[in-house]
Formats: sequence, structure tokens, C-alpha cells
Amino acid sequence: MKPEPECLRCILSVRLREIESTSIPDKLKIQVAKELLKLLIEEFSLDKELTQLATITFRYVILKLPEVITYYEKIKSISNLQALRDLHVHEEYSARLINNYERFRYLVKLSGIANIIDYGVAEHSANIVSIDPLKVEKAELFIDHVREFYEVVRKGGLNVLWLFDNAGESIYDMLLIREIRYMGNSVYGFVKEDPGFQNDVTIYDAVSSGLTSALDGVVAYQGSTIHIENLSEEALKSIEKADLIVAKGMSHYEYLSEQFLDKPVVFILVAKCDPVASTIGAGSRGKIICLFRKTGEL
Repeated sequence: MKPEPECLRCILSVRLREIESTSIPDKLKIQVAKELLKLLIEEFSLDKELTQLATITFRYVILKLPEVITYYEKIKSISNLQALRDLHVHEEYSARLINNYERFRYLVKLSGIANIIDYGVAEHSANIVSIDPLKVEKAELFIDHVREFYEVVRKGGLNVLWLFDNAGESIYDMLLIREIRYMGNSVYGFVKEDPGFQNDVTIYDAVSSGLTSALDGVVAYQGSTIHIENLSEEALKSIEKADLIVAKGMSHYEYLSEQFLDKPVVFILVAKCDPVASTIGAGSRGKIICLFRKTGEL
């Protein structure tokens, strides 16, 4: 996805917030901020791929200020703890939904709502709050391809590749992943290599939160999303073997909405900014999206 003019403001605002989160002297903060501005002037273009810009600027900030990693580690820890406290409530609630499709739909909506735990969008407030079943039931989907998603996975026998997004959010994802595996599918997860990207789940987070226990395997990679040219041979083989990709969050949508891997992709996200919302449809900002993009034979 190519950036729009306001994407410059968003990237800059998020990176400045990261700089300001550190305890370094103000003089050094200003120095790093000015260097960041120079980098953005050089790199930002309406022809540049948006997620590459986010990756380049984040890597610059953590190179200059490693303390930013600690800032996100604290956020991720709190997010995971809150989600783990909620998990049994949703387990019990979804277990009472006897109809298989209704249970699956509930878990898709829960996974979608959890995408609000995102600290990488300037105008989005990512408050870490409890998600209760009533909120899930009341939630509406702007794009609702849950039935198509369900009809594919309920047959079983698929190798599903799950592209995780934010810590905390990934804990809620576990319930949908377990449901998909219960149907007779395998699910492999893609997470970020440490130190990660913003508050996205890393391999350390996946192990420490118990996320790996819900998966058939985990692959780690660098960057804001799965930039194909930068992936390891192991990651590329995992994509090749996948029958279906589930892509959580905006970064994966921004990248994969214009990349065709000859695989069906299910995008699950909340559109948290106007540039992303404009590609989905008027009125989609702040709404849950479950978009099934069919490619190939399934």
C-alpha cells in the first residue's frame, strides 16, 4: 500500500512518542528527533511502500535509543496479563454456543475486536481494557466474510498460516486458533524476531505467554510485516506450504492487500486510520473487518 500525505504525520507522531517515552536528557531527545526528521525527508515518498517506511524509521529509533524496546516490553506485558485474565471468560462463553458456526463467528469477532490493542497508529487510543462477551456479541462487522472463512476451515486438512499482530491481541487469537485446529487443521504462527516491532508479539512473547502451545509451529521474522524479499528460507517454505493465510492487523493488510502470494488470505482487523479505511470502504474506520480474498482453489 502506498502512503497518503497523512501517513507522514502518523509515522512521525508514533516515532516521536517513542523518543519521548525514554528517560534520556531532553537535549538528546531533540537531537534524535531531528535526525529522524532528516531520515523521513530522505525516505518518504508517495511511491514508497508504506510498511517499509514504518520498518525503516522504527529500526532507526531503536538503534539510537534501545530504551524504546523496554517501553514496548512493559506495554506488551500489561496487555498479555489483561488478555490472559479475560481468556477463561471467553472460553466459557464460547463453549456454551452449541452451534458450531455461531461459536466460530463469536471467536472471529473477538479476534477482530482485539486488534484495537495497537500502539502504532497516531490517532488511535490503544487503552488496555477488558473485553467482555457482551461487547463481542454487540460488535458488527463492516465486511463480513465469516461464513466463507468457516466453510473453508470446517472441512479440515488445511495448513493454515497465522500472521500475528499485537501482543495481548494474540492471546485472544488463541481461542479461534484452537477452534480451527479442532476442526482438523494445522496452524503455524509467524511472529516477530526479538526485539520486535512496536508492540507486536515476538518469539519471546509467544513462548512466555503460552501462545506456542496453541500452535503446530512458530516462525520468526523481522520487520513490520512479511516483506517477501527479506524472509528466511524457512519462512518462505512455510508460506509455500500454506493452504490459507490469516493476516491480523493493519500492517499485514497494508502489505498483502497489494501482494498476491497465490494463496487465499483472510484479513481480520479494525481499520484505525483513514488511509486504510479508504481502501476498504466509506464508513469502515473503527469497524471490524473480516475479508476473505480467494486465490487459487479452496
